[in-house]
Amino acid sequence: MAMRSVCQGDVRKRIIFILTTTTILIDIFLLNSLILSNVKFQFVTKTSMTLRINDGADDKKNAVDGETTTVDNTTLSHVSQMITDIAESYREADDIVNAGNKRNFYCPPFPRKKHGVEDLMCMHAPKFLPEYKNPCWFSLIGKFRCLPYFQIIGIDKSGTTDLFDKIAKHPDVLRNEGILQKETMWWSWLRYGHKLKESRDIQNFKTYLQYFTKAAYAIRSETGSRLITGDATPMDFWDMSGWKVIPQNSRLKEPVIITPHLIKHMNPHVKLVLILRDPIERLLSDYFFLQQGVMTVEGFHLEVVKSIVKLHLCTRQNTLRGCLYDRNLHVGLNARIHLGFYSVFLKDWFKVFPREQFFIVTTEMYSQYPDLVLKQVYSFLGLRKLTGEEIDLIATAKRQYVTKNKANKMLNETRAILEQLYAPFTQELGAILEDKSFLWKEKMITT
Repeated sequence: MAMRSVCQGDVRKRIIFILTTTTILIDIFLLNSLILSNVKFQFVTKTSMTLRINDGADDKKNAVDGETTTVDNTTLSHVSQMITDIAESYREADDIVNAGNKRNFYCPPFPRKKHGVEDLMCMHAPKFLPEYKNPCWFSLIGKFRCLPYFQIIGIDKSGTTDLFDKIAKHPDVLRNEGILQKETMWWSWLRYGHKLKESRDIQNFKTYLQYFTKAAYAIRSETGSRLITGDATPMDFWDMSGWKVIPQNSRLKEPVIITPHLIKHMNPHVKLVLILRDPIERLLSDYFFLQQGVMTVEGFHLEVVKSIVKLHLCTRQNTLRGCLYDRNLHVGLNARIHLGFYSVFLKDWFKVFPREQFFIVTTEMYSQYPDLVLKQVYSFLGLRKLTGEEIDLIATAKRQYVTKNKANKMLNETRAILEQLYAPFTQELGAILEDKSFLWKEKMITT
């Protein structure tokens, strides 16, 4: 009987292996078909293109400003099934992330690095001086250092630059020395020696502090200073892809320690600001901003389909969370669909920081009522009150860093695909925040 049980177990494992392998091969075949054989680009002008995905099934035509796009129904059916599979692969990672909060890690007596990256969890956290509102301290060599009082952690193409600019227009807020005097890119990218799809020199923690040198000087110059500084790096919310070089994650298939843990270790009371945009509109803006594919609605549709195929392929062997934190997947996607799974990221942050340390708003709310949002965020940061006239002057200032020449539309097929992809996660986000404004559209399809 024991031998029979073992044999039956082996048979089951072989069946599962065969099914998984078959699914992966189908994904690869479809992806290759899209790229090599069944996708034909017929350039009509320098800026327009006809896309045909055709494997012999009936064609469905859509007119977009006089252009005709032929989209194969069978391919769309395959994509829809992949989206269903992706949603079904999603599982809660409570045990994994909570382990990072409770686990006692071994720290060697001397500082260590893994592939040149500092072990931040084993570095001594600074002791902040109580006479300053901003988290500041004197280093061992007597240098006055500061960390940001607040961080705008996300998300890309959702208004982070404009929001930070208007927060920094408050007389008690100081800018940093990063890009646009706004973002350092340190926690998510430069600490690990990469940026978007490129490699960069690894930056250590001391380099991060240098982004706030001028702010630190201004803070120290004012006795009992109420001045504060901030960091607005929109990748911090979602890009945890450097997790494999964090020593506490060694030999793990999925991370236990990620960016929220590292930030809390060094700056436990930091205020976190998050602005979220309709994930479909965010993706469209992001695509035309980064320009990593063909800049037409048809090109956008193709890259969305390719990205879904690649994500589906990843989830055949990993959890959705594991795929969303996979650097190789990030680099391989021209349409960055992975940024739109807001609820997955937010749950990881909420397991490390309490809800009261977050200010979360939609881009749509901020765009429609900038004065109201600014009053709320100033209050959240404990800044002194400004007059109504002062706030109106800031709120009506010219918007910063708006994407130029972006498309305002997409194919109906593309929108339907993305609505199906994001629906379960926007619904979860709305439930977590207990706020229907984070659903964006009631018409999103449930899988």
